[in-house]
Amino acid sequence: MTYVSKSYSVVVPYRGHLTIQCLVAAGDYDWVDRHVTDEHFPPCGGMPAEFAIELVEFDGFLSKGDVHRQLIQRTLRPANTAELLALCAMRPELPTDSLTIVGLGQSWRDASRRLHVVSVTRLGRRRAAGLAWADREWNSKIQFAAINAKP
Repeated sequence: MTYVSKSYSVVVPYRGHLTIQCLVAAGDYDWVDRHVTDEHFPPCGGMPAEFAIELVEFDGFLSKGDVHRQLIQRTLRPANTAELLALCAMRPELPTDSLTIVGLGQSWRDASRRLHVVSVTRLGRRRAAGLAWADREWNSKIQFAAINAKP
């Protein structure tokens, strides 16, 4: 299985119950799904924290479980929503081309019981922060935001 990774240094400015709201505003998105909120994706940290976030790509199709196993083999953990949005706020050129960046480290279940994760997509010059179904096969146009799992 082919694996490609790029690393970015990111500071996640945790702000309690306003973390996601502030990161969405800082990301200057052209469109944001109304469910990308602090209520649905509560922040996982308290103090601002710095991380090296890797954008990991795989070739072919992988299930969510396969992606998790591949990340664990590389001593990585999936980024949560605040980490993903902080990366995209600090790096407005991301995602590049027609790729989508996904943070599998945090999910939200809607009223229909579907599990969603936050994704950031670029279509031409427009950038969107939306939701993607978590329980699906992921293709090679997806980059997974991940963080070194070692303390």
